[in-house]
Amino acid sequence: RRSSEELLAAVEQALAAADIPRERWKDSIPQPLSRVPESDYQRQVTQLYFDDLGLEKLAAFAVALRQLDPTLNVSSLGLTQRPLSGFDVELDVEYLVYAPQLGKKP
Repeated sequence: RRSSEELLAAVEQALAAADIPRERWKDSIPQPLSRVPESDYQRQVTQLYFDDLGLEKLAAFAVALRQLDPTLNVSSLGLTQRPLSGFDVELDVEYLVYAPQLGKKP
């Protein structure tokens, strides 16, 4: 399992690669681990919040994040259109953690 600092460093690098000002990133909230059904993996999701992004910048960020760390996936996207232009964004980024189930029978 990676540290929050590692994930947030990847987010900062992806912001820079997508030429998005750091101040557009408003918050990040790690979620509790959740079991992937019928597997030895758990899903770690972190919700990221951004203000006033265009769709091109958002896509560039998602591509840059995946290039920096192929184990990171965008799993959910919420957009709220701003009055003049751009969107406020809620983006879920996830990765899998190997965590065998105890007492699991083959």
